[in-house]
Amino acid sequence: MSLLLAMLVAWSTSALRADTPASTSTTTVTVVEIGSPDARAQVPAAPPEPAEPSAPPAAATSASPDPVAPSVPEAPKVDPAEPASTAKAEPPPVPAVPSEPSADAAAPQRETSSTASTSRRTKRQPEKPPLVAFNRDITLRADDHRAAVVVIGGSATVEGKVDEAVVAIGGDVIARGPVGDAVVAILGNVTLDATAVQAMAVGGGVELGPKADVREVVAIGGPIEKDENARVSGSVAEVAFADAMPDYSGLRAWVRHAFFLGRPLAFHPDLVWAWMIAMVVLGLYILIALLFPRPVSACVETLEQRPGGTLLAALLAGLLSPVLMVLLSITVVGPVVFMGAMLLALLVGKTALLAWVGRRTLGGITLGTSSRTVAAVALGGGIVALLYTVPFLGAFLWHLSLGLGFGLASYTALRALRSSNGATAASAPSAGGSAGFAAPAPSAAAVSDAAAPSPSGGLSPDGSATAGPPVVPPSGAAALVLAVPSALPRAGFWLRMLALAIDALIVLVVSSAFYAQPELSLVLLAGYGAVMWRFRGTTIGGIVFGIKVVRLDDRPVDWPTATVRALASFLSLFAAGLGFLWIIWDPERQAWHDKIAGTVVVRVPRGVSLV
Repeated sequence: MSLLLAMLVAWSTSALRADTPASTSTTTVTVVEIGSPDARAQVPAAPPEPAEPSAPPAAATSASPDPVAPSVPEAPKVDPAEPASTAKAEPPPVPAVPSEPSADAAAPQRETSSTASTSRRTKRQPEKPPLVAFNRDITLRADDHRAAVVVIGGSATVEGKVDEAVVAIGGDVIARGPVGDAVVAILGNVTLDATAVQAMAVGGGVELGPKADVREVVAIGGPIEKDENARVSGSVAEVAFADAMPDYSGLRAWVRHAFFLGRPLAFHPDLVWAWMIAMVVLGLYILIALLFPRPVSACVETLEQRPGGTLLAALLAGLLSPVLMVLLSITVVGPVVFMGAMLLALLVGKTALLAWVGRRTLGGITLGTSSRTVAAVALGGGIVALLYTVPFLGAFLWHLSLGLGFGLASYTALRALRSSNGATAASAPSAGGSAGFAAPAPSAAAVSDAAAPSPSGGLSPDGSATAGPPVVPPSGAAALVLAVPSALPRAGFWLRMLALAIDALIVLVVSSAFYAQPELSLVLLAGYGAVMWRFRGTTIGGIVFGIKVVRLDDRPVDWPTATVRALASFLSLFAAGLGFLWIIWDPERQAWHDKIAGTVVVRVPRGVSLV
């Protein structure tokens, strides 16, 4: 009590000193020792008169009347020996009080975030590193201790102690030692006969032994078998597809001996099922060769005559298939029909690839009959199946055959379509021009007169014969293209959109390589089209699909025509694409920018080069 009273008086004194101006005299309080019952404290009621510093302190003391005693049980009294302080004198020092230990000093030092994380890492530092294995089985002995056990492509048997989890992908887990976390098997079974936090099997079952003590048990694809002495303190979730423990030895063997080695097939006793599937697929290819011998033979001829075009078609087919799927998604049956066409093209193209391999092996036999085609497909299928067993090369060949087969069938169908269009154009070309314009088809005599040279080799401006090398006259379709290009058949909407998609993809790839802004892609595409129309009359996409931009007056496309057509294409696009959709119902298959520029897009007959 005495200690608290002394501290309260000292604090009041310091507060009064801080709040009182320097020119005002302060009331002094004399603190005396409290020890006797009759001790009293004297506090002056009025401030003393200012005095010289050398004046004796007794004057100030005598002028002060006796204060009223405080109403406390035992009030202290003033010590006569203690002099009163002057107005400017500092109060006497408070007697030293033994300091109590600080709460901050008594409390333990608080850890910072860095020291706390360091201490946690130090506490969790495993005694030994984790045990990791790939494509093999492992066993943790009873006298071994690991932080974790992870096996990919194998099984794990744990007899020792594991601080964290035990995971096996493509294998089983047998845990007879304590596990600090979960025991997980993917495409395998879990057998637990020790303590663990969780036992989980995906594509397998869980078996709990008599010593099992686990919190949660999950089995997806297999049953949960529990001993009567096993203890499960939490939830149990079972999604079983079979009553007994499933056997995934065949699938695990394929993952270990085929998938992890980059090949679809391998020689192993547990992979008989994979070879049976391969034989069924080969039988399907043979059936396709029996049902469609002519398309298969046509694809083989295309691969031998146009290998570069086949590779390019395979690449473009892989890139444009998602685009076409998105475009056809506006319809109900469009994606379904397109997927069916893709599957058929893939099967026919893959059959043609096997027939080509067999044909090359047999010395280039002619695939004129069904028996020869079937023999070539069977032989090629056997050779390709053996190549599939080569590590890493097998997976590459499998993916290459899928893409190349789809591209080969698509390219062959496109060539057949162009051949039929060329035959139609050669026999009965359609009249070109817009409303009020008709371009007459040239007669044979006109074409021959325009193309045939004179016996001496040429004609001078005045009509006289001049000497020169003989000129070979263009034949049929080529002469028609040179004479009246606007009389050729018109290119339809889908053919033009496919060519435009190829051009847009090329511009996008090139602009991305030079880090161009995406907003400039349309401008670059328009500039690219104008340049190509001016110098070649077509674009790269047009070359692939055999279409060309020509003028209705049959004159060459000049810079003003190409520029106007490129700028007008923005009008066709920004009007909600209506300018491009106009091609569908327009008699001349003209878009808005074609009508503005006076151009049409025609299909060039087969045999006429656009390069």
